[in-house]
Amino acid sequence: MRCSSPAATSSPSGKPPSPPVGGLAGVGLAALLSFAHVSTVNFTSFSEVGFGFALSPGVILRALIFALVMGLVGGFLPAWRGARLNIVNALRES
Repeated sequence: MRCSSPAATSSPSGKPPSPPVGGLAGVGLAALLSFAHVSTVNFTSFSEVGFGFALSPGVILRALIFALVMGLVGGFLPAWRGARLNIVNALRES
């Protein structure tokens, strides 16, 4: 039997599922760090050591993949565990 309910294909508000918002927000905040430059002075040799932050497409891709995997694991494992519970016992415990 095929389910044609709109709830099966969209979120409860009726809108399509949103992209990994947390991952995109993290990439946006990391992009702001590319403007920051931190330096420190080595007082033994009086030389300055500078640190910069470079955001490359590879880093962005890995960060988004990591956010997607963590979101899937964080949502799938509790749902899988809940699906295996006895309904009566689960309602009694909550």
